Amino acid sequence: MIEQATKDLAPEDGVYVRYRLDGSLFNLRRLQAHTKTQERLIRDLLFAGDAALVAHTEQALQRITSCFAETSNLLGLEVSLKNTEDSGRRWSSIQAREFAHLHTALALLILNCDIRVYQTHECGEYGERKPVTVLPHLFLKMSPDMSRFVFGEESQRYVKEVVLAVRELAGGNLLSLFDMLVYCCYCNLNFSKMLLKQVMLQYTNVPASELKPIFSLLTELLTLEDPLQITRLQIVIDGIEEENGKKFEGLTTVIRQNQQSDSRRSYQCIKFLVALMNKSTVAKDFLLTTPSKWQGAVNWLKKKMTEHFWSSTTATVSNEDSNRKSFQRTQSAQYTLQEATALLTERENHEFNSIGSGSGAVGSTGTSTSGSTSNSSTGSGDTKPAAETKPASTAEGSSSSSTSGDVSTTATLSCPPQNTNTTGKDNLNKSMKVLF
Repeated sequence: MIEQATKDLAPEDGVYVRYRLDGSLFNLRRLQAHTKTQERLIRDLLFAGDAALVAHTEQALQRITSCFAETSNLLGLEVSLKNTEDSGRRWSSIQAREFAHLHTALALLILNCDIRVYQTHECGEYGERKPVTVLPHLFLKMSPDMSRFVFGEESQRYVKEVVLAVRELAGGNLLSLFDMLVYCCYCNLNFSKMLLKQVMLQYTNVPASELKPIFSLLTELLTLEDPLQITRLQIVIDGIEEENGKKFEGLTTVIRQNQQSDSRRSYQCIKFLVALMNKSTVAKDFLLTTPSKWQGAVNWLKKKMTEHFWSSTTATVSNEDSNRKSFQRTQSAQYTLQEATALLTERENHEFNSIGSGSGAVGSTGTSTSGSTSNSSTGSGDTKPAAETKPASTAEGSSSSSTSGDVSTTATLSCPPQNTNTTGKDNLNKSMKVLF
């Protein structure tokens, strides 16, 4: 139709749209200077609703854009200039909530499958991990169609949809989804990387008020004890870059980059890391191996807590539920600062004691000879190799004598029997086709 309508037009006739090459917001003065700009001839806009955009004069368009930017700034919103990617979704976030039962059913079907064949690393002393939300007596053999969507070439689409469901179905029951994702991550480097990248895109881009379920999932993934625990921690905390140059920002980078523009996001990342370190000794040891990264975050939060006068109304304000981007001084934030400072002080004291103990602590074989503190009995347990070869429970500093039982329990978990029964495969394949 467009070709028929434009057949009598000269090659140069149409609507010329000039745009910035650096991705900046519309600026008439710079466009008129023809610096870092480019023109494109567009004809289909003449027959589309978007023609209204170019129907304005340049001066009017500048006023509209400036007014929009100023209003967004007053409301605490950010005008994103990042290129958006086509998600390929056939439904909106509101419509996706109708798929809650479908997601649960798919997760339960995956949890009833034997996925050991897809693991990339030997479990070793960690033993086999069984599902938590289901207790199957016989495990199904995963069908080729099913494995294609979970571990194969279509897995990224499915994993992305599940991560979005975690955020969109925050008010529902997410236990089966969490269990399924952790189950698939266990001793599986490829699945772990793919899942963590999707999670990292969420905590980097989505509104800070929607991060609570994302951080709940991330806690389960980073406290999973297997040979890949340190690798997952490194990806999330330090970030990762793909071969094509695409970067996935780590939490320390997100904290630093959003301190001015989205301070609430930075605070929530700090709060998450504090809770994670209190829950996992492996995570605490890994993060505090480079105290400078953590010191900067603690200093920033301390500054934010002292910038404004304490108001009685701040007690009812939350940094997690509001849509505002500015940080609010709350009792929860004060507690987070105290915990973050205590963790940093603990690390400094540990280093001081290690220097004072001399070679005695270095020669320790795992049994405390000085009897001073429980931390000294772990010897070099704060080093990265030790965290990789021991479960988190063995690195707990509370009681070295109680950890042996946890290790024994983990190591003696039996491997589930494999059964080639294909019951439920057809239903699963039909369910997958609904999503894709």
